[in-house]
This record gives sequence, C-alpha cells and structure tokens, in this order.
Amino acid sequence: MPELNILSEMENHAKDYLNNWHDEDYVYGKYALSNDFVRLPKDIDTQPLKVLGLILSKIDFRKDNIDLSGNVIVSCTLAEVMNACGQNNSEYKNYEYYKNVIEKLIKSSYVKGEIDGKDVMGYAVPWVSADKSATQITFQFKIFNDFLPYFQMLSRNYTIIELEQAKRFKSRFSYTLYMNLLSWVNKDDINENYRFYTTKQLKEMFGLSKEDYCKKDGKFNRTEFEKKTIEVAIKEINQNTRMKVEYKKNKIKNRVANYQFNFIEVL
Repeated sequence: MPELNILSEMENHAKDYLNNWHDEDYVYGKYALSNDFVRLPKDIDTQPLKVLGLILSKIDFRKDNIDLSGNVIVSCTLAEVMNACGQNNSEYKNYEYYKNVIEKLIKSSYVKGEIDGKDVMGYAVPWVSADKSATQITFQFKIFNDFLPYFQMLSRNYTIIELEQAKRFKSRFSYTLYMNLLSWVNKDDINENYRFYTTKQLKEMFGLSKEDYCKKDGKFNRTEFEKKTIEVAIKEINQNTRMKVEYKKNKIKNRVANYQFNFIEVL
C-alpha cells in the first residue's frame, strides 16, 4: 500500500461515531474504508484485496476486539477465504494457494505517512497464524489498532463495499476503479455521477509505473493501456455490480487531456 496522508480530524470523527454506535449499524458481508484511503493508489493484487475485504467485514465494532498488544484479532476459516476470493475450482481449494495469497496481503499492507503530525510506518496486517492440521483450517489475522479509524462503518465520508459483488472481480484494475468511483457517489443524488482522470492519475490509481504500457521506442501505447486496464475494469464492473460505467476521452488538439467516467449505482 502507498503513503497514507489523512487528517487527524477523521480519527476524531470515527471516535465520535463509535460513541453513538447502534447494533443495526453493523452488517456482515459489507465493509467500509475512508474515502481518502480508498482514493490512494494501491499496488496490491486482486485476491489479497478480496481477503482484506473479508477481514474488515468481520470486524464487529460493538465488541472489544483489541488484545493487550493493541491489535485487533479477526478469525476467518479457509472456506470463508475461498468464498471471498470467488474461487470454486478444485485447483484453488489448496491451503498452500491461499497461504500464498495471504503472504502477499501482509507484504502489500505496509503503509507510511503522517498522522497527527507524526511520521508513521507499519503494516496494517502485521501477523497471521493458521493451524493447517486442524479439521477446519482457521486463519487468525492481527490488524494494527491505529488504522481502525479508517476501517469504520461510518455513514459519511466512507465507502461501503459489498463482498458478494467485489469477490467476482478477476482484475485488480476492476477492484481499484470500482472502489474509487464508489467513493465519489453522491448518496443524496440518484443522477449520474462523473469523474475526470488524467492518464497519469489512472496509472497511479492502478499502481502502475510511468514506464508501463510504453513501446520499445518509449512512446506510450494508449491503445494497449485502455484495452488491458480501463476496458477490462469497466466490463467487469458492469457485469458484476450494481454500478454502470462508461467512459470517453476528452481531447485538446488531438491529444488526450483526460478520461471522463460517467457512472451510476443502480439500487
């Protein structure tokens, strides 16, 4: 994960919200991330991102999940992890496969940035344990408590993601674009929403480098970029979620100035 640069007011907002918590606010199968966190570029593969969603969806803020070390403990069975990843083929029912996915999640969960005027560095998911000899394999995930304010089920300034929709994505570009667009949905307006992204912004959002999708002569291969990122993402979003998306290129003197994404979430 990339640098975290979120204002401390969000943490105070989260604490205030928890003081007014109601049981009906907790919904299993959904999880929430702060909009600012969602909009950060993310260099994380699809399957680890799905497992992260499963973990966050199981945090019950009505209970005290925090241990003496300041970590939140979440338990997920191998069956739950498989379901969250949307894998039904026998070749993906292997414990070693999911152990590898979780290892990637741990490595990708590193965050650094500034919180409350202090530089911070650490892993959002620092430790995972599992007993593979057990009848029902269960993974225990530790989540660093200081990141909880950005993983709350808040009603405003938060993006709500549903596991049943997100688990169907095969491309990490689909997951990333879906979450980013969701974070801009105006919940008080049923009309179509739209966002503009430059090519540079899309590359950063997708966790790509400046050199990705360039030809041997160094020129940017826009056709391949659009085909393998934007078009793949839009197709999967339209097929698997309630969101409907289309895009167009806005040009200035035959040069692409930005990409315009028009989208609406159909309830």
